[in-house]
Amino acid sequence: RGGFDDDAFDGFLDDRPSTVMGSSLMAGRFSPSESLVIPTLPKGRTLLFNCVSTWGDENFVGLAGIEIFDGRGFPVVMKDPLRQVSADPHSINVLPEYEHDPRTPDKLFDQVNLTRDDLHVWLAPFFAGRQAHTITVDLERTMSLSMIRVWNYNKSRLHS
Repeated sequence: RGGFDDDAFDGFLDDRPSTVMGSSLMAGRFSPSESLVIPTLPKGRTLLFNCVSTWGDENFVGLAGIEIFDGRGFPVVMKDPLRQVSADPHSINVLPEYEHDPRTPDKLFDQVNLTRDDLHVWLAPFFAGRQAHTITVDLERTMSLSMIRVWNYNKSRLHS
């Protein structure tokens, strides 16, 4: 456990072997003997978020928003979220019982993040055993990033 002596927080640690939590879609591309250096201000054009677990409801994964900040610390505003943001699975609209649900991936960038309103969140089914539940963001050009803030899906006040 990181070489630390026992302390009051040990009861919160999970002794089970790590599973998909914290795994990466890129993990298979590197051997354990290779080192990976994370740049201070990473650059890129496409961001890929992999939702590896759920919080609360094991059948659904959702977020209320994503904020991206450029290398100077300014918010990156999506010009066309319908075109620039995609998800797999897209939303709960992939399920037969849903057809026109508003909780689609473009809502992640509508700048309404502290909300429980279905008109401003993304929700998708979470399929156990599936490796990836992804959100892909096209920034339209390569840029440096200083910070990314992810807002969790909050359907109840208890989890807000």
